[in-house]
Amino acid sequence: MTEPLDRLLTRYEYGRLAPELLDIELRAALTSLGDEWFDLGASDAVVRLWNPALIDDYRRAFNAAVDALQWCRYREAVRGMRDCAKRAAAIRDLIDAASAADLAEEAANAVHDVVAIRRLQRLPAVAATEQIVDLARHTIIEGNYTRASRIAAICSRMAAVLLARREATANETDALDAAFKDIRSICQKTRDFAPVTEVDAIHDGSLDRIAQLIAEGYVKLALRLVAELQMELAGRRRFLILYERRSTMALAFGANDEIRNVVADRSWDGAFDHYCGIALAGHSSSVEALIARAAAACASVDAAIEEMSHASA
Repeated sequence: MTEPLDRLLTRYEYGRLAPELLDIELRAALTSLGDEWFDLGASDAVVRLWNPALIDDYRRAFNAAVDALQWCRYREAVRGMRDCAKRAAAIRDLIDAASAADLAEEAANAVHDVVAIRRLQRLPAVAATEQIVDLARHTIIEGNYTRASRIAAICSRMAAVLLARREATANETDALDAAFKDIRSICQKTRDFAPVTEVDAIHDGSLDRIAQLIAEGYVKLALRLVAELQMELAGRRRFLILYERRSTMALAFGANDEIRNVVADRSWDGAFDHYCGIALAGHSSSVEALIARAAAACASVDAAIEEMSHASA
């Protein structure tokens, strides 16, 4: 709209357009902006929630344009209408971004409701949807409305993929069965060392819920949850491997209560590092002896090479 008005204004200023015609065109454009404001007014509450200054700026620019046109200050009127159109575009973008964020929140809530179990809701695939909604709304607060709409759309698409329903293929069924077996094995073998406050994926119903999701057709969601649940158990897995190799490493772990206290204080990864440190400390003298023997062997080889060099000379 502003470009045609600028051209009309230029024609008027060069005497190629009668002021009466310019006045008619400008008043028609101003009426259109006023009508647009009434359309935007339906979302007045949304705009006032996120950025009420936009409404005040729009009205200020609109009133300035009306006043300038009333006194035939055409260049000032065009400037005011240009500013008015810019504010209207920002308001539309804000309304679109707020709507996209609301839809994204609904999608995120749907994923959380389907998953149901708190442990599973904390996994990245599910928790990320909430985080993306928060990011979209923070971006709205920053005034980047187009970017906020795109971020919210990402959340909606992620949720749609996770909630898509279909039958599992044979390969997926085999992969899920193997993953279930692996998770159960890790939980059962490390349960005696787990802190009292730590409930594993078997006892809190996570595996049962994932099995239900598969039966209900949420195969994609189930695959993601199982993979991320295995990643969550990575610390337990590392500790279990170390514990099962304790005889070959000549490593004494102590009683289960002692191990449980170490895990509670340091986490599973911390416990792994703790016992690895003990093992290395126990073998330090052997390592130093091997290093000394290697150094002596290198010295002997160097001496022999030097002797051969002198002999050949």
